[in-house]
Amino acid sequence: MKPGGARRKGFSFEREVAQTLRTIYDPIELRMAMSKAKPAERVVLLKQSRVRRGEQAHGAMEPDVVVEDSPLWIECCDSAKDMARAKLEQATRDTRECRLAKSWPIAVTHRKRAKTSRATMSLKTLMEIFAACDEGDRDLRAECFCVVDVDWSQLVSLLAAGRK
Repeated sequence: MKPGGARRKGFSFEREVAQTLRTIYDPIELRMAMSKAKPAERVVLLKQSRVRRGEQAHGAMEPDVVVEDSPLWIECCDSAKDMARAKLEQATRDTRECRLAKSWPIAVTHRKRAKTSRATMSLKTLMEIFAACDEGDRDLRAECFCVVDVDWSQLVSLLAAGRK
């Protein structure tokens, strides 16, 4: 890989994740204006967005992708290796260090040559996201195919605790 290539690849993936989240969190008028804007105008419009790439210089003070006024804490990784667990641990550690009252640590990862990206989170985070859905959106739960990666020994401990 060329010097700086991994950094560019990470930057590009973070921009892709932020763009996807803008379709959810930004008003339609802003999204329409951004789609028609020239590059210089787009820079100005992006400052109005609720979604942006985090400032990497801030370290654990911001996630890779920031969604203003949201408990989402998203760490991204585009890699040949499976980094989901490590990125989730990083997101969880960072939210603890920032002492956030409410946070949803999520690792969004993409593996080289994969057609899709993965979102890895704790079951607790997934349940909190489902609980936050509006009544009209609750049917999405039945349609939503989610995979939650849980350490087997932790699941066994949880099952054992539930039997007492």
